[in-house]
Amino acid sequence: MICQRLEQGWEVITQRNHALLSAEMLADWKFEKRPQPWAQLLNACAQHDHGWMEEHLDPLLDEAGRPLDFLSLPFEVTLEIAKRNLRNAEAQSRWCAILVSRHIEYLFRGKDDEQANEALAEIVSQRDAWMADLHLHPSRMEELYELLCWADTFSLLVCCPPSDFTRSLEMKAQGVSYQARPEQDGAWTLAPWPYRREALEFTYETRFLSRERFLDLEEFRQALRAAPVSQRAVTLRPGRE
Repeated sequence: MICQRLEQGWEVITQRNHALLSAEMLADWKFEKRPQPWAQLLNACAQHDHGWMEEHLDPLLDEAGRPLDFLSLPFEVTLEIAKRNLRNAEAQSRWCAILVSRHIEYLFRGKDDEQANEALAEIVSQRDAWMADLHLHPSRMEELYELLCWADTFSLLVCCPPSDFTRSLEMKAQGVSYQARPEQDGAWTLAPWPYRREALEFTYETRFLSRERFLDLEEFRQALRAAPVSQRAVTLRPGRE
């Protein structure tokens, strides 16, 4: 979950809704710049966080009963969620599994953790087999994944409150570096402009929890299921290059 503390309670965005927003951010990409298979890329983008299931027995609260943001989860929990994510992707398509596995590698490569290194070695070995099934060259996988990573980053910039984490994010794809900026009117600008249309509008969902703390996971899940859902619109227009 992406959690933001409010004066009274929390604003919560599910990982899966953030992932859907990332796919929407790619959907209008200029035709001549689209790698193929484009539909498989959009699907993998929308699915890349589907291991994050709030109904599973993941520790969604800290010791004080406050919701845990995705950046605050223990590493071993994040790794299990990543494995579940890959199983969900593989059940849908080889393309989805390949791109999701590449995302897991991006997140965990270089971790000083034996468990992570063992899991990554197994994931990469399995991905090599999937790529062989599709006769897919690594350079083509990277061409596709680069755009998934770009869209994931842009969605995180929009959904997450400003922090050292968001300030560290960089958007680069197809040899181009992009600058996304929030404006005072609530819109965002993007430069250079990679889309077909002259301006775009996206939406994502937020859930409001009026309480700061919860007694246990079940109480929190019930509150999350009952929370009012709001549609938040994001206007995007070209920025200055």
